[in-house]
Amino acid sequence: MIANFLKIQKTISSDDKKKLILSLFVKLIVSITEMLSVASFIPFLSLIANRDDFLKNSYVLYFTKKFSLSESEIYMLLIFIPLILIIFLNLLRPFSIWLSSKINSRVWIKTTTNLFDYYLNQDYLYHVEHGSNALLEKLLQRSNSAIAGVIYPVYEIFGCIFSSIFIISVPLIYNPYVTVITLIVVVLLYATIYQFFRKKIIEYGRYSPQFSTETYKLVEESFKSYKDIKIKNNQKFFLDQFFAKVQKYQGNAVNFDFFSSTPKAFTEIFAFSLALLVTFILLINSNYELNQTVIILGIFLLATQRLVPVIQNFFIHYSKIKFHEPSFNLIYDDLVRSRNYKRSSILQDGKSLLFNQSIKLDNIKFTYPNNDKFLLRVKNFKIKKGEKIGISGKSGFGKSTFINILCGLLHPTEGEIIIDENKVDKNSVSFYQKNINYVPQNIFILNDTIKNNIAFGIHNHLIDENKIRQCAKFAGIDEYIEKELDNSYETIVGENAVKLSGGQRQRIGLARAFYDDKDILILDEATNSLDKDKELEIFKNLNLLKEKTIIIVTHNPLLLKELHRVVYFDKGVLKETNN
Repeated sequence: MIANFLKIQKTISSDDKKKLILSLFVKLIVSITEMLSVASFIPFLSLIANRDDFLKNSYVLYFTKKFSLSESEIYMLLIFIPLILIIFLNLLRPFSIWLSSKINSRVWIKTTTNLFDYYLNQDYLYHVEHGSNALLEKLLQRSNSAIAGVIYPVYEIFGCIFSSIFIISVPLIYNPYVTVITLIVVVLLYATIYQFFRKKIIEYGRYSPQFSTETYKLVEESFKSYKDIKIKNNQKFFLDQFFAKVQKYQGNAVNFDFFSSTPKAFTEIFAFSLALLVTFILLINSNYELNQTVIILGIFLLATQRLVPVIQNFFIHYSKIKFHEPSFNLIYDDLVRSRNYKRSSILQDGKSLLFNQSIKLDNIKFTYPNNDKFLLRVKNFKIKKGEKIGISGKSGFGKSTFINILCGLLHPTEGEIIIDENKVDKNSVSFYQKNINYVPQNIFILNDTIKNNIAFGIHNHLIDENKIRQCAKFAGIDEYIEKELDNSYETIVGENAVKLSGGQRQRIGLARAFYDDKDILILDEATNSLDKDKELEIFKNLNLLKEKTIIIVTHNPLLLKELHRVVYFDKGVLKETNN
């Protein structure tokens, strides 16, 4: 647990630590109140056991004389003090639970938001290597397991330790011998039960991240290949796989809940049996009087009644930690990095990276990690402002890699990108990218309105609706939107843009690029779903924008003839043709 506690310190902020310590402080007050409430019953039990001896007690006589109390007033105090403490304790407990829940919720929000921010700002290669499904599973499942299953329980265990210490202190003062023996036996009982269930709990915990990863993958692939599944009518194949995984996972969860709750039953049986046995021994022991026996029995029963739930909570939280530890370890490095992640504060002045003259790719070389077979080489390539350049050639020879480098998504292994004599590096690439609009072959469409898909990533109140219409017209999709769709630009396109054809998606992608209106427009086979005449018509519209630099990946020979220059890749080497 100490190792996990030290790890946690690296995953949460100083502010979150302070909040969690505040929660612990409130738990400490609850623990002290628990102790006082148990101790407050001692005078009351003494009165019940032997009223005369109690009233003759030197402390009682002093207190009575000091405050001029009558006998009935003493009785009232003995009743009301425990009652007030119990009322206060039962008001404080819900507050403590609410505060812990609120603080843990804030820690969860901050941690997952930091993690999402960290993932969003990673390099393009990071996302290629890890995959959206794996990152989604980490963000929504592993982070939750780490927070709810390790971070929160570790701090809760400290609260349980405080409570145990204070609750035990009262019977320890009255009868240390019996208290120590009882405590040792209870701890050994829990330890024995835990050892019996330990392997199963760890096994269940190891399956949890495996279940999430496999289930996310299965569901994602099933939904994405729904057409094939429907046509082949093989839903049962995927359903059987899903059922087997969820059945095992839920079986583990049921067994874990059973194992977690079992010790409480054994402990309560043992603790109350022991209390009654001690009472019996004291009653037959001639050295003990009945009043002493009543007091000790009452203290032990009260302490046991308070202590058993605390020890049970300790066991449950400790079991949770062991169950969720594999998930926590899987995401630990990402949590640490996301906490320490800060966007670069040494960015160059954005004005220095405006595109006014040219972009040079000087002696560029690029290889993918763990792939020595592919090498992209661009010796000296210059793009002048306003040029219209085509890229053609076979698939797998370097076109996409080159476009990704040109967009700043991939960083060259060697060489430099220079924009108007300013070098582009990792710190300045975001300013460089402000000049670029990129339209891929497969346009990502939000399950949202046409308007919000054109004004991608812009808040509703900032959208210029006149500009939306102009851009749709320039992309040649305005008539379809305004005449064919009942809700015009407010039409929801559906998940995966099921209401749009491939060509319509690409036109929305073009309209999106026109809305941003940047100096450089890169079309990566972004019009190949259109017929050749429509593709040529759109490009002729683009050609009217003399200041706009356009780089287009296409296999349409008619379109290539309209361009200033055409380049191609031969096994990773950039070459230029005579157009």
